[in-house]
Amino acid sequence: MTVLAEPILTSEVADQYDVIAPADVRAFVAARPHVAGLLIEAPEKIAQFFPAAPLQLEIHSDPDDGQETLVLRIRTGLEATAALALLDALTDTWYLDLSAEIRRDAIVMLGEL
Repeated sequence: MTVLAEPILTSEVADQYDVIAPADVRAFVAARPHVAGLLIEAPEKIAQFFPAAPLQLEIHSDPDDGQETLVLRIRTGLEATAALALLDALTDTWYLDLSAEIRRDAIVMLGEL
């Protein structure tokens, strides 16, 4: 997925994601470069809780106000209760420590394999 590669992200980072609507994601990250840091560190942080889980990126647009959010989806086949417990742990140990600006523009959530 080198569509997100330099100057925004290196191809090594971009290749860790399955990107839905790559042009939209690239434009979003280009307009909000503070989100690039999240995308750089997320695979390592997520792998601590969800080893080898595929990661997906897409832009969600709120139908009410048009607000766009970058969605980083952790695709897992784990049972829902176990997956949610791991997501809570990931959120507590990493995501909540990110800046409010990043958390405003990007969300980490679960998805099915």
